[in-house]
Amino acid sequence: MLPEQLQLLPLYAMALQKNMAFRGGTDMRTDERAFLISQLSNMSVEESRVFIYPRLFEVHNMNPQCGLPAAADADLEEITTAGSSKIVLPDVTNLTYEHLKSDAVFLLEDSQALYMWVGKDAPAAFLNSAFSLGSLEGIDCSQVMLLRNPDELSQRINGIVDALREDRPTFMQLHVCREGDGGNEARFFWHLVEDRASFTGGTYSYAEFLQHVTRQSHGAAGTR
Repeated sequence: MLPEQLQLLPLYAMALQKNMAFRGGTDMRTDERAFLISQLSNMSVEESRVFIYPRLFEVHNMNPQCGLPAAADADLEEITTAGSSKIVLPDVTNLTYEHLKSDAVFLLEDSQALYMWVGKDAPAAFLNSAFSLGSLEGIDCSQVMLLRNPDELSQRINGIVDALREDRPTFMQLHVCREGDGGNEARFFWHLVEDRASFTGGTYSYAEFLQHVTRQSHGAAGTR
């Protein structure tokens, strides 16, 4: 049992090991890793917190107030907002593949970039509002851009993206990735730090890592 102030320490310790700046394997270029380490050393506490444990928002069926300025009488301690206009953000979900669904769309922010993961059965209405496309099947997602269409959903999606960007000192590029399409999807999956990773030192899921830490701490306590 950890004190309340330290209960997230195992999660953040594991997430840091799987972070792009430190993850093992050969799929990270040396120059990119050096750049990210340099960025991390100059981040604010809030930026580094999100860089280590990104925020994953489900956006295709978000509450009607999300993407709009918070009401004047809203309790800002009960909702999460971003930007100078206090744009209401969707609820965050855990960084695990289990929460992804083929009929959903997720937006991930790591304080350096944005990733929009689009399930293969994502609602056509969402795709039309966001990209003016009925489907991403057969589309090169590296060329897909978030559009500013006149409908309400498009305005709310852009409101969220704009507010997230406003809160960061550097512009966060939006990468669109479709389920099963490779490319940017692999990078998106790197951020799902509660799942097992394929490199040495990253093979624990969060539940397994927590059990490992618990066993180690109990063992250390028993030797005193």
